[in-house]
Amino acid sequence: MKTGQASKLFGVDNKTITDWVDRFAEFFSAGAIGAGRIQRDYQPEDLFILNTIRSCRATNLDWAEIHAKLTARDLDLNMPAQYSAIEGNQAIAVYTELSTLRAQVEYERGEKERLRQDLRDKDAAHQNIIQAKDDTIAALNREVGKLEAKLEMLQEKGE
Repeated sequence: MKTGQASKLFGVDNKTITDWVDRFAEFFSAGAIGAGRIQRDYQPEDLFILNTIRSCRATNLDWAEIHAKLTARDLDLNMPAQYSAIEGNQAIAVYTELSTLRAQVEYERGEKERLRQDLRDKDAAHQNIIQAKDDTIAALNREVGKLEAKLEMLQEKGE
């Protein structure tokens, strides 16, 4: 899909589309960036990213918040109604891509939760180790105190 088609799909100016792509180039395909080309060519993944930016801007999210969503791959897959008017083989390709991306998003969410749980488990284990070390230090400090008292008593007896 070319820039003009994308701008019509999302209801924004051509320059807005190119501004978004230039602003968040790290998330777009080489074709969308227009690297070495006269025209930009947007892949389905690029359209999901543009849709995410569009929906974020519609809710007045700032650029940093949008960047964070894109980094987290928290994409808005609810495309405008016109997007579903794609015909034939292209519709099948888009549907397949969408299904793949949704599966990837679900996998990534599960992985993120697993990593969070691992972190909580490791944190709890480290807290237990720290507590055990603190208990050992307290016991050693008590022992040192007893020994210092004995030493003082012995020194007084020797005087």
